[in-house]
Amino acid sequence: MKIKLVAEHIYNQEFSIERALNWILNSMTSEFCMRFFHEWLEIAESGTQQLTTPSWKEIIELKEKSFSKFNFRFETNSKDKQF
Repeated sequence: MKIKLVAEHIYNQEFSIERALNWILNSMTSEFCMRFFHEWLEIAESGTQQLTTPSWKEIIELKEKSFSKFNFRFETNSKDKQF
């Protein structure tokens, strides 16, 4: 569903390839930041009860949980403006 929406958004706005890739990168960065914040909030809540700071291992796990697993293929036919 998200993929179709992205393709339609790019096509309807007649984005350049650079602008479309920038839009995708910004979307993924925003999603990473939100996930990282929510994961950090969980650690912070438990840390306040224990009066400890998270270990580096926990921070690395936090970062790994925050990354989305995604891939995309971007093909364009400049003659027909098909994406």
